[in-house]
Amino acid sequence: MGKGRLIPYSPTLETTRAGLELFGESRVEGESLHLFFRLGVSDSEFLKGLLPPVQNINPLRLDELWKATCFEAFISKPDAEGYFEFNGTLNGEWNLYEFDSYRTGMRPVPLIANLQPALVRREIDEKEWMLEYQVPLSLLGASGPQGASKKVGLLSMTAVLKRGEDVTYWAFKHAGAKPDFHLRESFCDDPIRN
Repeated sequence: MGKGRLIPYSPTLETTRAGLELFGESRVEGESLHLFFRLGVSDSEFLKGLLPPVQNINPLRLDELWKATCFEAFISKPDAEGYFEFNGTLNGEWNLYEFDSYRTGMRPVPLIANLQPALVRREIDEKEWMLEYQVPLSLLGASGPQGASKKVGLLSMTAVLKRGEDVTYWAFKHAGAKPDFHLRESFCDDPIRN
């Protein structure tokens, strides 16, 4: 797959009226996994209330980013139950967690040689946002000897969009009876490789 439209688990009247569309693309380039998000609306007023004012890029590692607007990816480990969860914000805050299995054994991924995920592109106007995050493959255990890239597992690109009390959950696929990005059945994207 590599890219596609993210769909809301349950669209709200506000997101429908705003004509909100969200697209994602994952790509392995060199020694990094790149995650691209494009959010567009027909009603520019909607974006004004979606996030707090955009600040300068602030590459801090913070917990619980999913409690506000957050762009995410859930990345499976090939041939294993474990997976990773990446969280990123419009202002560059980030986190990367590892799980042993479904919602079990959550822990922050330790950084290697000062490598960390980063917001490397942010273009914002009244009706469209373009975001690109870069996650070093070595943090996902997907970098082999002499820099040879190993397989990155299937993933699910997701987002939590919060505007006031209005919260929507977006993903390529929703496999559960409620919004649950951790379900392995929702991991359906195979990153494009260059």
